[in-house]
Amino acid sequence: MKGKTFEEWLNEFVDKFYNDLEDGKVKGFEYRPDQRTMSLNVMSSLLDKDISVQEAGVGSGKSWGYLVPLLGAYIHEHGKYGKYPGFIISTSSIALQEQLVKEIEALSKMFGVEIPVTVAKGKNNYVCPRRLESYLDSTPNTPEKEEIMRIIVDEKGYDKNSFGSISSKTWEKINVSNLNCRDCRFYESCPYQLQRRSWIRPGTNIITNHDMLLENLKRAGQSNNGSVLHKPSYIVFDEAHSLEEKFISTFQVILDRKNINQMFSEFSDLVGRSDISSLITHLNNIFKFASISSQTLISKDKADRIETGEERRYPFSVGKKMKEELHEFNVELNTFFGYIQNLPFSNEQRKARNKLLDYRDLFIDLERGVENRENVFWVNFLPGKKPRITIGAVSKNLSKQAARLLSDPAYGKLFTSATLSTGSGDSSYFMDGLGLKPASFKGISITDEYPIESPFDYDNNSMLYLSDAVSNPRSDNHEEYLDELAEEVDRLMKVSHGKSLVLFTSKADMRAVYDRVKKKEHDFNIMIQNDNNSDLSKQEFKSDTSSCLFSTGFWEGIDIKGESLEHVIITKLPFPVLDPVTESKAQASGGGQNGFSAVYLPSMLIKLKQGAGRLIRGADDIGVVSILDSRVKTNGYFKSIRETLPFSNITSNIKEVESFVATKDEQRKK
Repeated sequence: MKGKTFEEWLNEFVDKFYNDLEDGKVKGFEYRPDQRTMSLNVMSSLLDKDISVQEAGVGSGKSWGYLVPLLGAYIHEHGKYGKYPGFIISTSSIALQEQLVKEIEALSKMFGVEIPVTVAKGKNNYVCPRRLESYLDSTPNTPEKEEIMRIIVDEKGYDKNSFGSISSKTWEKINVSNLNCRDCRFYESCPYQLQRRSWIRPGTNIITNHDMLLENLKRAGQSNNGSVLHKPSYIVFDEAHSLEEKFISTFQVILDRKNINQMFSEFSDLVGRSDISSLITHLNNIFKFASISSQTLISKDKADRIETGEERRYPFSVGKKMKEELHEFNVELNTFFGYIQNLPFSNEQRKARNKLLDYRDLFIDLERGVENRENVFWVNFLPGKKPRITIGAVSKNLSKQAARLLSDPAYGKLFTSATLSTGSGDSSYFMDGLGLKPASFKGISITDEYPIESPFDYDNNSMLYLSDAVSNPRSDNHEEYLDELAEEVDRLMKVSHGKSLVLFTSKADMRAVYDRVKKKEHDFNIMIQNDNNSDLSKQEFKSDTSSCLFSTGFWEGIDIKGESLEHVIITKLPFPVLDPVTESKAQASGGGQNGFSAVYLPSMLIKLKQGAGRLIRGADDIGVVSILDSRVKTNGYFKSIRETLPFSNITSNIKEVESFVATKDEQRKK
């Protein structure tokens, strides 16, 4: 391949790899034409620095689809960092990150070249030497302390993965909790700081998570010195279906009454205490009225929130009294800024002033009518001994903010997942959420590639059952609905002799059905997801091959091949909960039925596709997906669901399900 251009060399490299697979020269690996097509698409995107959107079904080998051209490019340009500084792959799960490291190692051996890769994690995943020293000095000898010392001394472990046997409470005492490290005597030798220095160095191939990458892109756009990761030659966003929510987390601003009050208190030595007190009084009233406005919804969801500690976005309205408080607050805040602008500040006061200036714009925006606001606002409930709320905000033009972060013309990008499209390969809902439109990316081509279907035999190995036995989940008589749901779940679990993942959208409903079902006799174990240790739940479910697991959290992120999982029971269509951000998107699409069709329906279909995708994870897997929501037929969702899910064998007859399961059981015995 000497004397060839980079493009010619890389094209021959990719072709040779897949030709060898097709000819059987690479033992133990299967040739997949669609995988080859994906590699060629990625190669084109890499060379042209363009954007590619590629849905790739379960088992299609999408990881190799993008790794082969990326590793080939690294091999060709190794040592020429100006041309090829290294790639970044971003995912939403630790499991995929670990899998990618193994796959890169395997491909490196096949290519006969050592290809270095590092996993970039958030600071909380590393031991802080200073905090570790303090912990060891102040803690009496215990088995846990001895285990920590053994890990540090024997294993040289400084990563959270090395401390799996240590309690989360103890880990929080020894991990990196802040970045004010410059004056620390361990700074030069700190494992986390050493990692950070390697991430910024050109020539490093990095695997990271969406949160860290998006925050890095945001910081890089705000400051030349803000980057934690180097600028790559290519970025892969794997598990890209979750990116829009990650962008919300990246750009949202959270207004916390307690923290803002503390910021005002920083200026008590510069201004009259009465002026500070008046601002704090208005601020407290603003939060009080927001809390009262949202209290009905918050109370309704209390059981789910308190159990999980999970934050939710709840709508609230700005009534007459709250608007008056906002107006008085904004007037007094402007007076406050005018008074202090020429006064000498301490560093802490300067930080507080700058933060308050940012918040001022949001309070002014909140005073406006809903239609005229630049931002979407909501409240979050923070559980604790004294429950309180925060007010969150994100721009209505979130997709434009996302597009700005993604529009760097210096490198190409791939967005891939098994669940990007609805209907017949339509990825427009996903792309619109990230602003992936030609108008926002001048000079950069955006290609929505044809979806790669899963190679697994859904026609013969799976069935979709649509139940008629449960009433509408929005029925006025919720207890009756839960009784019917429990009966149907119990019947279906028995049909498959256990081996079932039962998915819920509400923890309260899950517990209610679990309590009802557990009263019945079964010859298999029924478990409920452990919120404190979801990995433990997965492992117990996988190892007990006839068990059933009730979950609200495993619509994705659980990958169990074989007979431990042969039935996915979806109790309710996973429509988005009442959420100001989602509703704002729906209103921007016209509201009413137009907004529902443009936002709520595709969002539901993508999550449903994720849940149903838990069933067939390997070529030999078999099983049934059951949907127990009567709205599939009564509300006319059947056509959209049929076009989105990969099942051709569809029934509403439980006898056909029993026959299918019995036939597959017999085939397995043979």
